[in-house]
Amino acid sequence: MREILLQRQIDYLHAWRQLPITLWHNQDCLLCYVPPVEANGITPPHLDDVYMLWFICQGRADLLINDECYPAPAGSLIWTSPSLLHAHRASGRMEIIFCLFSPPLVQGLWQKIAPQRDLPHAAVIPLPGELEATLRRLLTEASNPSETSNYVLSLLFHVALIDLFRAVTSEPQRAGLALRTAEVTLNSASVSSPIALALELLRSEFTCEELNPKSMARRVGLSLFHFTRSFKQETGMTPGQYLRQRRLNHALHLLMGTRLSLEEIAFSSGLGSARRLSDLCSASFGQSATQLRLLREHGYILTQLPEQKIVGNEQRNVL
Repeated sequence: MREILLQRQIDYLHAWRQLPITLWHNQDCLLCYVPPVEANGITPPHLDDVYMLWFICQGRADLLINDECYPAPAGSLIWTSPSLLHAHRASGRMEIIFCLFSPPLVQGLWQKIAPQRDLPHAAVIPLPGELEATLRRLLTEASNPSETSNYVLSLLFHVALIDLFRAVTSEPQRAGLALRTAEVTLNSASVSSPIALALELLRSEFTCEELNPKSMARRVGLSLFHFTRSFKQETGMTPGQYLRQRRLNHALHLLMGTRLSLEEIAFSSGLGSARRLSDLCSASFGQSATQLRLLREHGYILTQLPEQKIVGNEQRNVL
């Protein structure tokens, strides 16, 4: 009881209230909205002091944990806890509704709903219809406030949490497939200038079929041998491995979130052919591209917190 009272005295949302995208907040909840905007970026690995729920309305997002990438196409939700070291990446024309919750609120409500189960530290799953309706009602109410808005919004935040908890407690009953691709999440300040430039080329031009280790080495001013060795020393992956994973991750979003043909997806992702796409999917996930599209399951729920260790000056999680 003493611990709960102490938690209640902490203003978890203080810094977040200053965000220009914040629409509404109270002591335990905060609503933000990112209207459609072009995005192509990645955050450094970080810890939040609150629970966060993202609804990806448009665009492509990824949750990055331990250099593993969990794709969240449009129509997905991303859930993270304050204890999880993670990063986010966004690309395309993004529209996001996201909610922040204080730990006392989340943990107290979870104990009432699922006291025998562990509260997930992370989840990436298709957004249930009832939760989407609740989030859109939150957005509408906050955008058009009335005298009763504070009461209604507070109630809707609780409903959103309940909808989320129902979704994550039922999700393990499915034969879900965790789609994962390795990913480098280094801060550009932690690598040399040529490798930082190469990473930027890989992130912005990976869909171009002409991009390859040899062309990148030439553009950053290094020999192919020196470039490949330096890239692997500083990132842990070869340029070819990183490029392949970027293209595969992009293709996964298109497989799960669009009706494009496999040839169109392969071309749009820089993979060249549907056969190449399917071979990569089979090698990485044990399923062909067609099988993955039929499954359309990208559920991932983490209930056990990965072990943490220090790498250089960064604290990172290790699965």
